[in-house]
Amino acid sequence: MEDIVVYWLLLAAVFLIGELFIRTFYLFGPTLGSLITGVTAHLEFPFWSQWAIFFFVSIIFIVFTREIKKSMK
Repeated sequence: MEDIVVYWLLLAAVFLIGELFIRTFYLFGPTLGSLITGVTAHLEFPFWSQWAIFFFVSIIFIVFTREIKKSMK
């Protein structure tokens, strides 16, 4: 496994551990973004597109998490 894939998976693990302690579901977006970006790194996407995918997926899930939390109140 390439080093960059390992780094993305380690970042996902850090976000997941943080989510387990915080329990707000706000770090769940970056966790999924890191996992999806790890897959794109394994598929040898360019480095700039990996970051773009990470930010796009993370922001989408953070926005949806906020909407779900608002609807639950």
